[in-house]
Amino acid sequence: MASKNAYDLIFVDIFMPGIDGFETTMLIRQYETQQNLEKKSAIFALTAGGIEGLYEKCRSVGMNGFFVKPLQFPQVNEEIAKKLLLSEKQVFFSFFLYKKKSKSKIKIK
Repeated sequence: MASKNAYDLIFVDIFMPGIDGFETTMLIRQYETQQNLEKKSAIFALTAGGIEGLYEKCRSVGMNGFFVKPLQFPQVNEEIAKKLLLSEKQVFFSFFLYKKKSKSKIKIK
């Protein structure tokens, strides 16, 4: 990783080619520990379908939660707000600002 700063939020796809979301999360957590970062990133998995034992596997590698695609933004908003200790309005507003600044739609595959 190029930065010594933790990101607030990271989405990882469980079935990424080459390195999956589980391994990615373990590497991020290892980096955060090695760099003695006070603030850890909130990491959420994205998956196309429910997998038996998914919750336990996500927790065991250090993920904060997971979402099954297609995403339901009210659920995403609520869960992120809980994990980042923000109000749901702050999370929604952040998505809105990101969308406004980038002048493009947020696409999550």
